[in-house]
Amino acid sequence: MRLSLITFIIVFTASTSATPRETTLRQGESVSFKQDDNSRLSSVMISWKSNVVPMPGVEKPLWKAVFDGDRQASLTTYIASEPSDRIDPRLYYKIEITTDDSLVTEARYFGNKRNFNPRDLHILKIAASHGNFHGISIDSGESLAVTDVLSGKSAMSLTALEKIRIATIDVCYKGQQPISGTIDVTDLHQKLASANDTIAGTFSYLDRQNDSRMAEPGGFYNLALMPSGDSYLIIYLGGAKVESETWSAGMIKGRLTPTPFKSNYNLEWIDSRHETMTGEQFAVLVNNTILELHFPLYETVMRFSRIPTQSVLQVECR
Repeated sequence: MRLSLITFIIVFTASTSATPRETTLRQGESVSFKQDDNSRLSSVMISWKSNVVPMPGVEKPLWKAVFDGDRQASLTTYIASEPSDRIDPRLYYKIEITTDDSLVTEARYFGNKRNFNPRDLHILKIAASHGNFHGISIDSGESLAVTDVLSGKSAMSLTALEKIRIATIDVCYKGQQPISGTIDVTDLHQKLASANDTIAGTFSYLDRQNDSRMAEPGGFYNLALMPSGDSYLIIYLGGAKVESETWSAGMIKGRLTPTPFKSNYNLEWIDSRHETMTGEQFAVLVNNTILELHFPLYETVMRFSRIPTQSVLQVECR
């Protein structure tokens, strides 16, 4: 049975394809994430590519993530090769975790010896529950227990130790206010105009790319982007097909939170059955005209085109 977007059949994949978020970090370049004192990191996903192929027996550091809090913790990722005297030596990734520069734990992740390639996209996940980190894995491999070493942190930075290409850095926090509620749309045009924000505006469903066996749209939505602090609320204006009787114009459909990458946003999304999705989905605003909502675990992209606000309101009144 197919479920409507965005209530999904849960199918986890080991990797995702490169996305428009992909950017190069040269050696020594960093990106940083920080929340206020009332928020704490709750989950992290980093996906990357690298052209580094180490000599046999050598471990080359690729990137380092530093987590700040009461005590500083760091996570360093290495690409390495077994010594040449091994039978059929393999490439592997090594994760090293330190606290205040003292080694806490480390683990190695071996890919399939025929298919492992550092130039492919690789994904590191730091899993969490109730805001506490409890495991790290690469490409859905065996999880490395991290207990409370990375818990309770309020900031993270990632520094490239070799030239790498970053596809995604998804950083989620607990403590952020949940998204819910309804916006009065009777004067939406005036509200958006007075916002003096080039990103704010209204969008209409354009098309989609997805595997229909995994997900189906909950509708062909009309949406608005409304500034809210440093983020943007996604406002539902119409077009629901699934549970349509439970949706009305002005209800909050999601939130876009800026990332260090231009025109790229972390995406919170409320699905057709009013369940909130957070984590690995993201949004891209292409040429400030096309809004793309990406759900990579489910091979789904929905696109919306910017249109005049009055056009949306006229459609909804018919």
